[in-house]
Amino acid sequence: MTALTGTWTLARAWIRRDRIRLSVWALILPLLNLAFVRAFEAIAADEGGAAARAALIATSSGTVFAGPGYGLDHYDLGPMLTNELLIYYEIALAVGAILLVARGTRAEEEQGRAELVCAAAVGRHAPLAAAIGVVTALCMAAGVGLGLSYLPAGLPAPDAMASGLGVGVTGVVFAAITALTAQLARSARGAAGAAVAVMGAAFCLRAAGDVQRLHGSALSWCSPLAWPVQTRAFTDLRWWPLAVSAGAAVVIGTAAAGAARRREHGAGLIPNAPGRLAASRALNGPVGLAWRLSRGSWAAWAVGGGFAAAAIGPMTGGLDAYLRDNPAIARAISVDPTAAGPELRDAFVAMFIAMLAVLAVWFTCGTVARLQWSETSGLAEQVLAAPVSRTRWLVSTWIVGVLGGLGVLGVTGVWLGATVPRGAGEPVTWTMASHLSAAASYTPAVVATAGLAAALYAIVPSAAVLNWVVLAGGFTMALYGHALGLPAWAPRLAPISAIPPPLGAAWDVPATAWVTTAGIALTAAALIAIVRRDIPAREGRTPALAPVGGAEARSALTVTSSAR
Repeated sequence: MTALTGTWTLARAWIRRDRIRLSVWALILPLLNLAFVRAFEAIAADEGGAAARAALIATSSGTVFAGPGYGLDHYDLGPMLTNELLIYYEIALAVGAILLVARGTRAEEEQGRAELVCAAAVGRHAPLAAAIGVVTALCMAAGVGLGLSYLPAGLPAPDAMASGLGVGVTGVVFAAITALTAQLARSARGAAGAAVAVMGAAFCLRAAGDVQRLHGSALSWCSPLAWPVQTRAFTDLRWWPLAVSAGAAVVIGTAAAGAARRREHGAGLIPNAPGRLAASRALNGPVGLAWRLSRGSWAAWAVGGGFAAAAIGPMTGGLDAYLRDNPAIARAISVDPTAAGPELRDAFVAMFIAMLAVLAVWFTCGTVARLQWSETSGLAEQVLAAPVSRTRWLVSTWIVGVLGGLGVLGVTGVWLGATVPRGAGEPVTWTMASHLSAAASYTPAVVATAGLAAALYAIVPSAAVLNWVVLAGGFTMALYGHALGLPAWAPRLAPISAIPPPLGAAWDVPATAWVTTAGIALTAAALIAIVRRDIPAREGRTPALAPVGGAEARSALTVTSSAR
């Protein structure tokens, strides 16, 4: 028996178990791109509008969110799709690869299934190889489908496939990165969080490198997110950057296999920090426990949001004058070019606030959705065995999710207000307060997202994936709803896109009331449903208490003992 014995069998079993989840990840990008291709055809037909969009991407702010900007001299459909959408396709597929590899490696060990599987005639590295193999096949299938989705518009097939395969190979790179972090971290959450942090750093490196010089600089090549764009699809096609991505995936995957040989089953190469003999007083109740489980991810989202806001703020200097001199660009981003200078700048900055608000909503969604993990891992069973009611357990996690999301909003709003250029005689405190107020306008979106996640957990736990569908759909409608030609009522279906940021204007009271009411109603439905359904007991060992010796490991027992 070799170290890879049973790899094909495990891969087939995983595909059969998660066939719906895998199918969604493989099809979502091609189907979404089909809609964008049809919508962007009409935009590209308007030469003035296309030129305005090209001029916008040539600015520093446009380069940060679009890339080095190839083909801006003749900005037709192909370069438009590549510049404005490719980076977001890469991020979406990379997130899917990260979550799937973490689920197929460390999550299997935490829940005890990997131990049972490896007790059979299965090689030591077969689970890791099966996870990487399945996710690699998924990413390449999504890439091929993405390339084929360009063809109905009559775009060149070689360029279309290079663009799609570039996205697919990027997903493979981050699958390999997650396989490596899974050997270093002690949990699936830690492995996924570390991989997401690498992705955030890659985005920042790409943005900084692309801003330094036209068509990217040497710093850009340090980021895996920049390599697919360097194929110059639909402009000056070259295939060799895909080899860079493939080579990086092989090297990182080999390092992950080497690290897997050196670690013990169920542990990480990074040793656990020695814990205290007794948990802190903050863990005396379910609110403290929920915060203890979420504080690491909150810090990551807050730091990432603050860094992004601090990077965006200085780029808005002189933006009002630029938009006044280029009214076509202002109209292309739905900004009134006849507005006064500060109003013009505020309307553009409001777009960035909407993008940064996604970070807060993402944290809230992930925190409340973790209730399902608490149930399947056995942690909820231990907590509910104490004098802790189901509603108290659900409300505690809901509170942490909402307050944490508001905290991320506060950090991003303050940093954005502190870094944007101020008018003459305008105090920094006033600028910070105005941007903080604009960020706070997304409070109803945070509440509604928490309510939706709680309702899905309490009513239909198997449909938890709808949380992320609504989040992704809202982000898409907020940024590209106008381009897709969606009806005016469509953005109001998702919390993040229902509320326009009121920077320099009054809050949208009807939208705020509607989203807040929906969030409260969903939360009430969750509280009613959670006491009516069974929470199945988990047989076998309890991996939630696996890291013996740490305060986090004994937090559930602390809840029990302190309550008594």
